[in-house]
Amino acid sequence: MKTRLLALTMMALGLLISLGNVAQAKPGYGISCKNCHGTAGEANRLGALDVLGEGLLDLGDGNRNDGKDRGAIPFFTVEPGGSINLDMNVVDGSDVYSVQLKRLDIAAVLGPADTDYLTGYTPDGSWFELGAEPYYASTGGFSPGTTWTSGPVGYTYTLGIDALTPENTYDLEFAVAGLGAPDKFYEDQHFYLVVEAPTYDVADLNQDTFVGELDFDIMEDHWAWTTATASQGNINEDGYVDGADVGIMFENWTGEGSFASAFASAVPEPSSLALVMLAFCGVLVSRTRSTR
Repeated sequence: MKTRLLALTMMALGLLISLGNVAQAKPGYGISCKNCHGTAGEANRLGALDVLGEGLLDLGDGNRNDGKDRGAIPFFTVEPGGSINLDMNVVDGSDVYSVQLKRLDIAAVLGPADTDYLTGYTPDGSWFELGAEPYYASTGGFSPGTTWTSGPVGYTYTLGIDALTPENTYDLEFAVAGLGAPDKFYEDQHFYLVVEAPTYDVADLNQDTFVGELDFDIMEDHWAWTTATASQGNINEDGYVDGADVGIMFENWTGEGSFASAFASAVPEPSSLALVMLAFCGVLVSRTRSTR
């Protein structure tokens, strides 16, 4: 009898504790977040947060994880081996709340199979890791948590991406959960993290996203080489750094300063300069004829 009474007492104490604190465990699949964070009529606080992405991305029904068409939602872009600041605002967090970042353990949304994951990511050390399937929160709990005053209040989660992370689109989620009158509350917003390697112009030798004087300097340093790579100025990979490569750079020039000034600042030997001019002019004449 005493054992049963003790067990009932412990169960009641656990229930009281759970009612007094917002749950810190991520719900299992098929269980609504509102089961922990509040009743059906009081759980969701619409518009409580705003994810500040680079723009909006609509994948249609391409989300293979749950078959839902999320419509146009915010997205961030990062390259494998890089890092990204995931920014969001809490618009309404009254009374005491915590911000959460979830779904880092979920497979990417594009492709035929669930084989792409954010493997080996580096979490933001200023956030707290929670749950068996790790997710992260701005505070370690709700005692004291963050006391709401007014909004918007900005939060940034800096996420490091491993160099071996597959290029794909990942469906992540920011959430705001907390205590409020008359009950607990919860609201979330999904967003995409697009992991993709950058693409560079063929003449962007230093890969700074511009074809300019720095690229011309690289070509000049390797002029007439017969062993140069494409990144050293042998853009057409014909075995030589010559006027044909200069012509390609001229056509793709996008950087600061003019191509003419960069060309004039290069002072090769007079015989070499003459060969450059002849080769470059030959390229221009050939391309002019091909457009007629």
